Amino acid sequence: MLELFPVLGRAAEDAARQAGLSPSTKPTLLIRGGDRLGLMTLFYRAVEDEGINIDFLVAQALGDEFSVVIGLATDAEADQAAAAIERLAKEG
Repeated sequence: MLELFPVLGRAAEDAARQAGLSPSTKPTLLIRGGDRLGLMTLFYRAVEDEGINIDFLVAQALGDEFSVVIGLATDAEADQAAAAIERLAKEG
């Protein structure tokens, strides 16, 4: 299995298809920002508190920045998780 994310724009979509890749229907969130100790724990807790199961998660930190890709079962769960994470971000 190969995941390529995000694929934005027609040219990128065409290049991915020419390489033999196809779009996934898996609802997915991409989160980026400034890294700090314990941040992933906060993300997990925010999603868990909503009763949502994470189907997959890929995270990396580069210097002071992080990126996280979270796969969820449904669009509704992705919307709910996004709202929970946005609330968390506002709380600081």
